Amino acid sequence: MAWLLFLAVLRFNDAFQHTYPVVPLLGREAQPEAERPSRDFEQQNTYSNLASLGHPWLNLLVLNFTYHNAHHDRPNVPWYRLPALHRALYGGERTGQVLTWRELLRTFHGNRVRRVLAEEYGEVRAGTGRADAFVGAVGVSFLTSV
Repeated sequence: MAWLLFLAVLRFNDAFQHTYPVVPLLGREAQPEAERPSRDFEQQNTYSNLASLGHPWLNLLVLNFTYHNAHHDRPNVPWYRLPALHRALYGGERTGQVLTWRELLRTFHGNRVRRVLAEEYGEVRAGTGRADAFVGAVGVSFLTSV
């Protein structure tokens, strides 16, 4: 049961961290520089899906895997320093790139079949219910070979 819970939590987090196109790498040489997105494009299409804004210790449940924009900005920073890097980069303010688990739970459940079949990730909108149209992804992390 613990293993299944572990996989469910990882898949939940993976589903909502990117909206840029997936580039298959298996059986392929390194991606040419011309095909790589710009740093700005990558940051605008990467999301930090925090367990909680008010209780940052909850993000430790997944070893701060939720501070995804900070990780993309500086991939070599250890997991325990990601919250400080996130604060340094974005301040205490909630940016458009930060989504909470509470916002994502409804779309995770509501789009569970669509996510597997969809060819795009959907979009993050402004305002209340902004994550409702964010379908998410499946199979795009270290859990699978892409």
